[in-house]
Amino acid sequence: MVAPRLRSRSVKKKFVKGGRFITKQKKPSRAVCGLCGAVLSGVPSRGVYELSKLPKVKRRPSRVFGGVLCASCAQRLLIEKARLKKGVLARDQIPVSHLKFLKV
Repeated sequence: MVAPRLRSRSVKKKFVKGGRFITKQKKPSRAVCGLCGAVLSGVPSRGVYELSKLPKVKRRPSRVFGGVLCASCAQRLLIEKARLKKGVLARDQIPVSHLKFLKV
């Protein structure tokens, strides 16, 4: 059994001769859309520390919902928001998962 201090999900440890061990960091996962789960384009897959060192314009797209939703889901939400504002759609006709992004 591995000692509790060596247990981790993000770091792989390999024991070698002499009682030492080598650590290897796992790669971070890709950013995904908050609604459909598609991989977001324009968002680099880097660790938190590396992302914080990048300028803001390289961290995520500079459009509405950039870095949170994919382009097709963002476009669909903007259309729903406009229809809701005009009175074409009622609030109960919009899916519950979309309401947290609309804030209307």
